[in-house]
Amino acid sequence: RKVWQQALTAQNNYGSPSVYGSVVYVSEDFYIYALKTSDGSKIWRAAIPSGDNGNIITSPLLAGGLLYVLTDSGNLYAFNSKDGSVAWNTPVSPHVGALATHSSSPVVDGRGVYIGSLDHTFYAFDAHSGSPLWKVTTRGKIISSPAVANGVVYFGSGDNYVYALHGHDGSVKWKYLTGDDVQSSPAVADGVVYVASNDGYLYTLNAETGKPYWRAPIGDYDATSNTVQNGGPVQCQPAITGDAVCVVDTFNWVVRSYNRHDGSPRWAHKSADSYENADPIAANGLIVFGSGDQTIYAWGA
Repeated sequence: RKVWQQALTAQNNYGSPSVYGSVVYVSEDFYIYALKTSDGSKIWRAAIPSGDNGNIITSPLLAGGLLYVLTDSGNLYAFNSKDGSVAWNTPVSPHVGALATHSSSPVVDGRGVYIGSLDHTFYAFDAHSGSPLWKVTTRGKIISSPAVANGVVYFGSGDNYVYALHGHDGSVKWKYLTGDDVQSSPAVADGVVYVASNDGYLYTLNAETGKPYWRAPIGDYDATSNTVQNGGPVQCQPAITGDAVCVVDTFNWVVRSYNRHDGSPRWAHKSADSYENADPIAANGLIVFGSGDQTIYAWGA
């Protein structure tokens, strides 16, 4: 049954709502809304300051009392979560949002805000002031959204590498070469990095050393040609449960589940429509995902 609804005036929504405790934060066009989860009533509404003609293209990310969002004009903002006032903003790159629906989203740890850009550069900013900390240039566009674990930042690049950088100074801990662009966002669990590549494989790497454990074809492996058939590029972040890891093959409209320990296939579900921009979510042992066929699915992992 419907609990509540809240009409907003926006035309574009590139991010998903973010729920933290009793508040849901929604980004629409150049606005951020804070709504009560109990009844949908508006707590506050904040706008990107005049002079910035960009729209917000990422979901609001809450950390340390600040909400972080990125605009397609290439600016990173931190809003105070209590009242929506702007704490700071800083330019990242004018190229960061050229593909609004396929842009790297920021991630935050206790010290830094980390984000990739289409200008081939990965940036780190001070989480409290927005001051630049460091940047690292790769040889490809960075669409992958980073993951942070134990002071290390993980992301993929269009130069075919998965990178692990030390969060305090940006020095390279390790990097791992795949066979094509890495647009997938890594997921890290129990010392393992799960990430897909456009070469048609899902990889598991040791988070400390980058050493591969296994790789699984996202499609059908053809031994004659040594290629993956009936598979496509994966841009989502893998969803992880206790026993399984799932990815969305957006090209072929297929969600695939693999055994987390050895990469053996568990099941695959083909939709009647696209999974564009639909990352799977792991919740209570289930894999939940939406589809262009106007259906929300929940499958046992």
